[in-house]
Amino acid sequence: MKDVFGRLSKGPHPELHRLLYAPAFDHDVREVLPLLVRINAAHVVMLEQCGILDAAEAAALLRANDAIAADPPAAPESSRGLYAVFEAELISRCGPIAGGSVHTARSRNDINATVARLRVRACLLRVAGDLLALQSALIERAAEHRASLMPGFTHLQPAQPTTFGHYLLGVAAEFDRTASRLLDVDGRMDECPMGACAGFGTSLPIRPHLVADLLGFARPVPSALDAVASRDFVPEFLSIAALAGMTLTRLATDLQSWASPAWGFLGWPDELVSTSSIMPQKRNAFVLESLRGRAAGAAGGWVSAMVGMKNTPFANGIEVSSDVVEHAPRAAADTSTALQLMTLLMRHVTVDAGRLEAAAGSGDITATALADALVRSAGVAFRAAHEAVAGLVTADVDR
Repeated sequence: MKDVFGRLSKGPHPELHRLLYAPAFDHDVREVLPLLVRINAAHVVMLEQCGILDAAEAAALLRANDAIAADPPAAPESSRGLYAVFEAELISRCGPIAGGSVHTARSRNDINATVARLRVRACLLRVAGDLLALQSALIERAAEHRASLMPGFTHLQPAQPTTFGHYLLGVAAEFDRTASRLLDVDGRMDECPMGACAGFGTSLPIRPHLVADLLGFARPVPSALDAVASRDFVPEFLSIAALAGMTLTRLATDLQSWASPAWGFLGWPDELVSTSSIMPQKRNAFVLESLRGRAAGAAGGWVSAMVGMKNTPFANGIEVSSDVVEHAPRAAADTSTALQLMTLLMRHVTVDAGRLEAAAGSGDITATALADALVRSAGVAFRAAHEAVAGLVTADVDR
């Protein structure tokens, strides 16, 4: 395959190909090619509608597009990446006129920006779906345990009476805001970069709105430069995935504490716990530890993305256009796994209502209610009521 563009008279140096292009090729065939053929099909249809390609040329290109999608090209010995191979395949199959015209009014810049949006939107929807499934499980358990009395905790100490259902609804409320943030990001990402070319548009009479519609976007990105220079939606998605992970780890920490023999509030069947290789009595809630580890991945991806984008020019560039985007699928996979693990645990959790209620009967957790009663029935100032009840508790402890 001849891999020469513009002023270049040679293909990439063998070491450059080995270190940079070759490792990325298989990944791009798997992750990028399915999106590239979608983008190419939409672009070809638009060019035909605008009279830039005739119907026969467009039909040949679309047939070649389908053939490449069905039988992806193998990695050549030397190339400048997937797009170079893709375009060479189109020229080989459709001839230099049709194949050489397909790149009219587009650049790898707006193609890559569109690929990035499609990939991150898929990540976003994956996490959102798993988050909604967990919320459903939390709400189901909350309804089941709306009257399961237990002590509420502050600073890891029994504080006031509550129910297990009340606790679960509180966690679900935080997840609800996370889901809302994901939907907000998706709305801002609902713009297609195609037509921006290298960030400066084109003088050719194209119809970016048609390409946007064919690819499932609401509209084109209004600014051509913003379309190819920006990947701010990547750290935005990662930050929200990190928030989901943070809430997951806090929930996991409470559940693991309450599953310990010290409390014995809840547990799981044997299929969802492990044991020790040396201590035969152990029933370890190891899944909670595993999901805490997975839930941290998005936070690491967010930090890496922010550092990777810092001090880069506001234009298309590899650090921003390609490298930063790769954090999103990894973070989505980790977050999705953590959410699914927690959903599995919540659907199979067993709750010892007797232990919960017994714990609620100790620790003087009705002391605040007594102080409130003094305020309500006797008109005592709250601080005076608070001190009086504290004295009763102290006397009872010292007795």
